[in-house]
Amino acid sequence: MSLNYKSSLLEILGIIFLSTIIFIFTTGGKIIYFDNIDWLFGAKNIVTDSEQHYISWLFFRNSDFFQFPLFKNYHYGMEISSSLIHSDSIPILAIFFKAFKHFLPFHFQYFGLWIYLSFIFQGLFSFLIIKKFTKSYWIGLLCSSFFLLAPVLTYRLFWGHESLFGQWIILCGLYLYLNDYNLKKWIALSSLSLLVHPYFFAMITLLFFATLIKEILDKQLSFKKIIAPSLIYIGTSLTLQIIFGYYAIGLNFLTSGYDFFKANMNTLFDSSPGWGINYSRVLPDLYNSIPPIGGEYEGFAFLGIGIFIILILNLFKFSQEKLVKKEKFSNRIKVLIYLTVLLIIYSISNKISIGQYEILSYPLPPFIKFITETFRVSGRFIWPVYYIIYIGSFYLLIKNFGQKYVAIILLCALSLQIWDMFPIYNNLRTKMLSPQIYYKDFNKSDKYKLNDPKWKIIGSEYNNLYYVYPHYAPENFVKLSMFASKYKLKVNFGYFSRTDKSQVKKERERLQSIIINNNLSKNSIYYIHDSEIIELVKNNQSNYNLIKLEDDLLFLIPNK
Repeated sequence: MSLNYKSSLLEILGIIFLSTIIFIFTTGGKIIYFDNIDWLFGAKNIVTDSEQHYISWLFFRNSDFFQFPLFKNYHYGMEISSSLIHSDSIPILAIFFKAFKHFLPFHFQYFGLWIYLSFIFQGLFSFLIIKKFTKSYWIGLLCSSFFLLAPVLTYRLFWGHESLFGQWIILCGLYLYLNDYNLKKWIALSSLSLLVHPYFFAMITLLFFATLIKEILDKQLSFKKIIAPSLIYIGTSLTLQIIFGYYAIGLNFLTSGYDFFKANMNTLFDSSPGWGINYSRVLPDLYNSIPPIGGEYEGFAFLGIGIFIILILNLFKFSQEKLVKKEKFSNRIKVLIYLTVLLIIYSISNKISIGQYEILSYPLPPFIKFITETFRVSGRFIWPVYYIIYIGSFYLLIKNFGQKYVAIILLCALSLQIWDMFPIYNNLRTKMLSPQIYYKDFNKSDKYKLNDPKWKIIGSEYNNLYYVYPHYAPENFVKLSMFASKYKLKVNFGYFSRTDKSQVKKERERLQSIIINNNLSKNSIYYIHDSEIIELVKNNQSNYNLIKLEDDLLFLIPNK
């Protein structure tokens, strides 16, 4: 992606410096250390998404570099496994660091690096967008600060959604939309999005087709001439999805939740998504359904008090009939408005709520269910709307106020927004720097540390570890996974976002038959968690070899 000639090296270095300062302010900075993994793990009694992302990477690095699909992760789940694509482990960095796996320590993580790089790209693309409206470097920096501190972005760090922190991909898509149409750049961006997260791919695809519609309305392309680029875009995307492993479990990634993980109509004004998180000292916490009964926390998109001030000033200008001087909207803006409406409709789902009140519910037509069951977390589609509001707010401010006043307004609004959100950023920094304090669990590292020396003996003798019986994020899966990945054992369990449920059922039936008939595999060890199997083994100890490791974990090993 070539930079505009106006963006000098000094300007870019300034953006990197600003992004670094805000990265340190937000996270403390230490998450960038490759051997710092403690921040990825929650307290002993909870399961975090970060654990899934990290553990999946540990198994993926043990697999062959050249395989098909490229991100197949058979070691993590075996018959019920999917691919790294479905574990949110940032495939683009996973494949890069996999090439150096023989030189990396066991406790190696790249998620902190990804967060830092995402801060830089968030700052860079927001700056490039704003520079289309102003020649002032300092106004560009001030506007970029809002994007770097945006609640919709930093909120993902509370959830441990590292891959979803790459929202600069949306900004890059908006930057391409605002520039001259270039198919190669769109294909490059869509390919990149597929290497980060499928939700970004969906959003970039919508922006791409919005671009084609804009080109038709501007008479730059005819309807016939968009057929070829559309087919090239779709064909390239589908091919890459197959190569990467998006369909490693067929169509079993289809699932429910579209009307659960949605956005509330108050989302842009609600400072809290629940879970004790609040992005404002001043504005009230509006009602959302209480987690985990409701999933509206996924649609959290609080704009921030500074943006509200800018919006109010823009409305004041509008009331004076100076905002829009009876000029027509360009096709570029019209299409963006239509896309915004479409995204809002999708994000609030077919069960529309304002606060605690559901005001409208309607059935979905069957033909759309493939989309809603693929992209079930509908609330995330409010993100492009969020950034369009940011861009529009700054555009109107720059257009309708003098440069001196714009700088003063931005500085005051930014200062107020930082003050208003300061407590939540202190809280987030504690989570990143001192997770033991944040989780109030000073023994949390025992969750993934292997203290018993017998682990090494067991790990060197066997090739497979079976969980009896595997299910979603089973108890003790973190420690068992750390053990298996360290000694390169394959496992039949894990924390998966998508699985083939029929394969899970078959695996249960197979394990049940093997243990009841005492037909254990000679190169496998079996972790026993099912109460009926434990009772069976204890009542027939002469036929079975039952051992116990730290934390009273029971394992069944074959008789030699």
